[in-house]
Amino acid sequence: MCNNITSVDTPGVEFIKAHLAPLCDDLHDLFEDAGARAARFRQQSGLTAAVYNSLGADLTRGLAHRAIDDAGGLGPWELTGDHSRRGQLMLRRDMVRLRFLHDSAGEVPAAGSNAARQAYYRNTPLLPDSMFGVEDSNLIAVWRILDDETGEVGFRVVRTLDPGARRAPHGVTNLDLDFSLPRTAPALVGLEFSPVDDLELHINFGDEEGTGDADGDASTGRA
Repeated sequence: MCNNITSVDTPGVEFIKAHLAPLCDDLHDLFEDAGARAARFRQQSGLTAAVYNSLGADLTRGLAHRAIDDAGGLGPWELTGDHSRRGQLMLRRDMVRLRFLHDSAGEVPAAGSNAARQAYYRNTPLLPDSMFGVEDSNLIAVWRILDDETGEVGFRVVRTLDPGARRAPHGVTNLDLDFSLPRTAPALVGLEFSPVDDLELHINFGDEEGTGDADGDASTGRA
């Protein structure tokens, strides 16, 4: 995945990189362990891949939530949000929030019709040489299994600017930050970003057809 940003290494980007760095060392292992436990459940129960698709994502996320809860958080990050809503998994550090959504293709699911979720997707655009708005960022970590045999998990971290259109072929694309989360903090801190060519920041509130109140759409593998 290309690591994109509206301008190279702005103060806002450096702030987000530093905020996320404490997650790198544990997050991948935690999700991969949860995924392995979910896969064992699939084998023991004899579920087909089609049936297991959404259930497995929900179970993996639920097991990850429990592990984070048992550990009292991940470094300076603590659990927040409403886990009773189809296993919603969200972390918070200060005023920065990180919400975990599953998509088997790694696309960013649109917000759908839920007003609270639409609001979460609306961030103030990052500005060059400015920290305006970055300290109150709503980030999304789109997670998926990269290798079925090893269970390797990948996280695509994005900062969305609008809720997106549900029927868009590649999910939400109006982003001002988009990168793959490395497995180590030094790798994240040293990550270099490339400007998006001819990027036009705009807010598009149209065509927001509903996905209901649930955090996912089982028909697409999103959760």
